[in-house]
Amino acid sequence: MRKPLIAIREAVSADAPVVRAMAEAAYKAAGHEDNLGKCDEARLSEIVEKLVELDDHDILVASKDGKAVGMIALGIIPVLLAPTFRVAREIAWWVDPDYRQNGVGAVLLEAALSWCVDHKAEALWMVSERTTPEIAKMCVNRGFRLLESIYVKRV
Repeated sequence: MRKPLIAIREAVSADAPVVRAMAEAAYKAAGHEDNLGKCDEARLSEIVEKLVELDDHDILVASKDGKAVGMIALGIIPVLLAPTFRVAREIAWWVDPDYRQNGVGAVLLEAALSWCVDHKAEALWMVSERTTPEIAKMCVNRGFRLLESIYVKRV
């Protein structure tokens, strides 16, 4: 089966509504509403706008035939005990369910790695939610290694 041709580009302000919808879908699919509460749509819109504007953050949009079918948001973050080490962190990653298992996620991951090189990051931290074991497999198959697990308890 032939994989679809996927175009990757940096998001612009006009992409904010579709990126916000994807980020919200990722939040819900990961089960964050159960643990962290309902997504604050107004705050999410602000965050998306900021990520598009900041030099050390970006949102990469995957499109097929002109339709946005996925995105990955990235940012350079500080490491408290290694302040000179430049780490890029995946902030949000989403592929439209109709385009999964078609290579879109892999293309986004490769674009994220290229973004890291362009921004002089020394590592990329990816998150695999408990609801998406296929993401963990994709990362491990591309040379990532498990670093930590996160546990949440509401108090």
